[in-house]
Amino acid sequence: MAHHCQQCDYFTSRRSNLKIHVMAKHTAVKPYQCGHCDYSTVAKNRLAEHITATHGGVKPHKCNLCDYSAARKSNLHRHLATHTGAKPYKCDVCDFATLHKSYLKDHLASHTGEKPHRCEVCDFATAHKSSLADHMAIHTGDKPYKCKSCDFSTARKSSLMRHLAVHTGIKPYKCDICGHATLRLSTWKLHMSTHTGEKPYKCDVCDYSSAKMSNLKLHLATHTGEKPFKCEVCEYSTSRKSSLKSHMATHTSDKPFKCDSCGYSASLMSTLKRHMATHTGEKPYKCEACGYSTTKMSNLKQHMTCHSGEKPYKCEVCGFATAQKSNLKRHMATHTGEKPYRCDICGYSAAQIATLKQHINAHSGQKPYRCYACDFATAHPSSLKKHMANHTHRNPENYDAGLQKGIPVLYKCNSMELSSI
Repeated sequence: MAHHCQQCDYFTSRRSNLKIHVMAKHTAVKPYQCGHCDYSTVAKNRLAEHITATHGGVKPHKCNLCDYSAARKSNLHRHLATHTGAKPYKCDVCDFATLHKSYLKDHLASHTGEKPHRCEVCDFATAHKSSLADHMAIHTGDKPYKCKSCDFSTARKSSLMRHLAVHTGIKPYKCDICGHATLRLSTWKLHMSTHTGEKPYKCDVCDYSSAKMSNLKLHLATHTGEKPFKCEVCEYSTSRKSSLKSHMATHTSDKPFKCDSCGYSASLMSTLKRHMATHTGEKPYKCEACGYSTTKMSNLKQHMTCHSGEKPYKCEVCGFATAQKSNLKRHMATHTGEKPYRCDICGYSAAQIATLKQHINAHSGQKPYRCYACDFATAHPSSLKKHMANHTHRNPENYDAGLQKGIPVLYKCNSMELSSI
């Protein structure tokens, strides 16, 4: 006997399943609550699984092919597909296929553009109910998920789970091919695409394709020119939320992320992580074509264009083309005259954030660019380059001292090579 849902097309042979479906999809009722945390669910068996996995640490469902184990049998089934390569849920519009029915549903929104979940406070709309819940925390400021080991709190449970790894060091998602481990399932999936080369998200306007939907959305902004993320302090706007976050650091002197090895501090955790590589010397991103290695994935991607000769970023005004998006952005300023980076102390504005930082040095008196042949110091690298032209062999001791310190030779004059910082 089939039991049908009166509000949608769902049906099942079990009445208990129908009851769970109605509560999960059509009501906000979650009667089964965890006594250890704020977790609640519509199904009693899910609560038992939650308590076992989160508070008990027991993962009874084990993979016969690797060391993976899970608290839920359904999670084990999904994991097994990483060995078989099965992707039963397929898109009727394009070649996209996935393990998860929910992922297919999200993907279909990329074709229809439908965003049924809307914020009642602002104009935000999304294809995903979970994204709307995360967005609402912006208005309420509510951060119900708290870390028991430190003062960290967040609006998203997933963010708390990632944060907990800071204390435990656990990275549960592991690559069966190379051993790479990560905190996030989404990051693991992206990593796996580096082995398969799969790029299911394709641009309808050009030949661009990507392994990530988010990258495709960012790419589409190059066609539309849309920049929905706007700075509330100045007129800066961007197509990327992460870029806006980085930009906001130019308006504040707050640098909460500090290096344990030196006095360096940063406004972003990602910036501190890059800095830490200067102490460890670690360069995990390596080029397979040559001996190049770097601390940043973005640097490696830019480097790879040296081998391919590809210049995907093209100016629509003139014939300029470049391998780097940042170069195209700087080039476009020559057409628009736009200078979005502004100094809070005076009326100065610049087209590049690096230029603004050099300008700010003039206010602070900081002179990080130093000559190794004499005591000269300046706030601008261009001034150092001009200064270096004044040195000749009349000062060989200081020049040799610079070489002994391992200073790279960058600047040259007619009579000798000069070292830079």
